[in-house]
Amino acid sequence: MEELLASGRQDGAEFVTGGTRPELDSGFYVAPTLLTGLFGCANPPTDYASGHGLFTDRQWDWLIATDYTDYAVVEPAQVTVVLAGGYEIRDENYRLVRHPTLPQESLRAALREMSRFYR
Repeated sequence: MEELLASGRQDGAEFVTGGTRPELDSGFYVAPTLLTGLFGCANPPTDYASGHGLFTDRQWDWLIATDYTDYAVVEPAQVTVVLAGGYEIRDENYRLVRHPTLPQESLRAALREMSRFYR
């Protein structure tokens, strides 16, 4: 593992976090590590991802969680789950909300953002 980390450093990777061995009495552990700047990728993250970087302090109004068939728009106070046959809205504790109102503005923005990846 240490050879891989050294290779990343040599290739110019930026260690966002980790890349070190914790001071433990036994074992060969490496802290969870996240690197950027590898594989010659010059595209900005907005070409293949949505939103802000993982390590920014910027607040988010909503975010998208998705799989192959369904998606959810996660907001601080609620989650709108869009399923193949309809939708459901859940509160901040993920309890089903009875008689919900669709959050039109955030849903519209999420659909617009996701449409960048579908042609």
